[in-house]
Amino acid sequence: PVEIITSNITHNGEDSVLDGDDYSVTLTPDENYVLPDDITVTIGENTVLTPDQYTYDPDTGAVTIPENLITGEVIITAEAELQKHPVSVGGTGIKNPTSTEIVHNGKYEYTIEPEENYVLTDEITVTIGGNPLNREDFTYENGKVTIPENLITDKVVIEAAAIEKFPVEIITSNITHNGEDSVLDGDDYSVTLTPDE
Repeated sequence: PVEIITSNITHNGEDSVLDGDDYSVTLTPDENYVLPDDITVTIGENTVLTPDQYTYDPDTGAVTIPENLITGEVIITAEAELQKHPVSVGGTGIKNPTSTEIVHNGKYEYTIEPEENYVLTDEITVTIGGNPLNREDFTYENGKVTIPENLITDKVVIEAAAIEKFPVEIITSNITHNGEDSVLDGDDYSVTLTPDE
């Protein structure tokens, strides 16, 4: 007899193999899943084959067990994993661009930091599979971007923006002022100087 124990995988395997025949089966992952890198093949009650004793191609799902090793019940165990999608985070003035992966329909959170002497703006674009998300579909607060579950179905690209902050030093004598100690690139700078009494 042959038993195929799978999770999120279908197969075309027969439930038995004739003496003297190789056993072949093709494993197919369910939608949004990928086949594992490794499977387990057991002959009889406790003889676990090493991967070099049988063939398994995780790209095609093809499994073949040679007839000379089939001396009892064949048990094939395989568990598919959720598909992973690439995530890239970057943008102008961003200190910590990154590339990573997230599981299909998983929640993604990342805190974006500006480079030194830069300040994050509210500008951010998030695309999934090249399609932009609406701003109400995700959150972006204080540099933390959160994409909720069930939205990530393809490659994610996050582009944020930061603008340069220039220091301002006001050197006075007998004068007070209401000026800030920095100005953002592209902004006018205004200050009121008031003489002391």
